[in-house]
Amino acid sequence: MPRSTWMPFATPTHTSRHTRWTLGGQVIETVRGGGVFQPAIDDAIRKLDQGEWIHIFPEGKVNQPNLHPPGGMRRFKWGLSRMLMDAEEMPEVIPIWLSGFDDVMPDTRKYLRFLPRPGKSVSITIGQPITSKILPLVEGWKQLAQNSGNPGVGGKWSQRARSNVQDDDALALRSIKDAQTKVNVAAQNPERRARSTGLSSNGEEQRIRISICDLLYKVIQDMGIKVEQQEGKDKRPWRTAVSIDGKVHT
Repeated sequence: MPRSTWMPFATPTHTSRHTRWTLGGQVIETVRGGGVFQPAIDDAIRKLDQGEWIHIFPEGKVNQPNLHPPGGMRRFKWGLSRMLMDAEEMPEVIPIWLSGFDDVMPDTRKYLRFLPRPGKSVSITIGQPITSKILPLVEGWKQLAQNSGNPGVGGKWSQRARSNVQDDDALALRSIKDAQTKVNVAAQNPERRARSTGLSSNGEEQRIRISICDLLYKVIQDMGIKVEQQEGKDKRPWRTAVSIDGKVHT
């Protein structure tokens, strides 16, 4: 069993008491728009390699009907793929589907917004591990990464984040508390810049990154459709109306 469970958390532009309370828990502070090679993703990778669990909401934001009118799930964030690609040991991947929470805390609520709505039905469905489906893609990437010295694998970088700091990348960033400043400093690392283009290994890195997200999307989408049909919620097409190719299907 893991020693602990962590969750990436994107800090809002304006911090609040709720934000400060959340950051006091086992969260990994991320920066929206900071890219998949920001230090927060390195931190998540290191935790995975230590045998800890990372719980991820792969869409990266709340998805309710009024927030996402076209329906379906939003595209999955590529940071999820990088965690799997760069972990030194392949972690177990377990899909989870949450249903009914949009009834308990609808985003349209006005009065007593902070209180859950009583009398609603929710479910949490935990699927079977899908690690074996993703493993061939990850192994293909690792073979390519070995040819370039494995920069970023295990959340480690061989070149300095800052030329005037003699520590390695992780230590150089550890003294920085502000998440955005940490992202800005890390972006100076030439290895990060090179991989962020997505052109490494003749574009294969980006292709594999996209393929992993597409695979995860399809598995979780199929799981969600099945769960909500069983629960009699299949009359809500916003959950299932968008296919993996991004085209609206009714």
